[in-house]
Amino acid sequence: MALLNHNEPYSEDYLQDILSSVKTIAMVGASPDKTKFSYGVLRVLHETGYDMIPVNPRPELKEIRGLKVYSSLDKIDRPVDMVEVFRKPEDLYGIAEEAIAIGAKVLWGQIGVINHKAARLAEEAGLKVVIEKFLKGEEISFIAISDGQNILPLASSQDHKRRDNNNLVPNTGVMGANSTASQKKDELEQKVMSHIMAKTVQAMANQGTPYIGFLYAGLMMTDNHEPNVLEFNCRLEKLGMLVIRYRLSLMPLIDLILSLKTVGI
Repeated sequence: MALLNHNEPYSEDYLQDILSSVKTIAMVGASPDKTKFSYGVLRVLHETGYDMIPVNPRPELKEIRGLKVYSSLDKIDRPVDMVEVFRKPEDLYGIAEEAIAIGAKVLWGQIGVINHKAARLAEEAGLKVVIEKFLKGEEISFIAISDGQNILPLASSQDHKRRDNNNLVPNTGVMGANSTASQKKDELEQKVMSHIMAKTVQAMANQGTPYIGFLYAGLMMTDNHEPNVLEFNCRLEKLGMLVIRYRLSLMPLIDLILSLKTVGI
């Protein structure tokens, strides 16, 4: 198998093949702390239908979300398709060795868990490897409303999380938000709508699970001005600001809301 360049984006086919073929996922570094990213990923994958196996060496930790916790990969009592890693990059090589030993088919290093030596080791042993890059840039929230087939945008916005003046620490959940209008913002919103939001709604409709309601995308704008999806949420936030900034005629929005009401929203 040819070795991949993990500094380049993975193809959609490569990722889709992994996600559609694996059934059992061992998560090394799973946490019971609901504020941790690993907990959220565990919850979403479990609710999606994957057989999730939390792995954490803490002896007092017996279960997470009702799932039995194993102290190490070699203690797991059933075959594992994929090993997902939430640990320091320097730990990944040893975890790759363990993943090979238990016969896993995929090694997936979560955001920032980058170790190219470990990736090469796993690939040379026949595993597929994904190394998620750490994204650095500006976070942007983008909300749209869908009737299951069509989608209308609201304005994009950014949270202001620092408590003190001059953008000083500490961080909070959010102290406020801003939403400014500009030609650059308009171009960004058009790209997000065509490349992300519309394609997401269409894909869900094509799968027979149309999404109806508010779709909230958390995005990261990297240095090349490309929007990257961090998360999707099914809720509405910053309503007052978005109504103020809503630059389209309100009639399409009203018509769409009325159509949602007719289907029970």
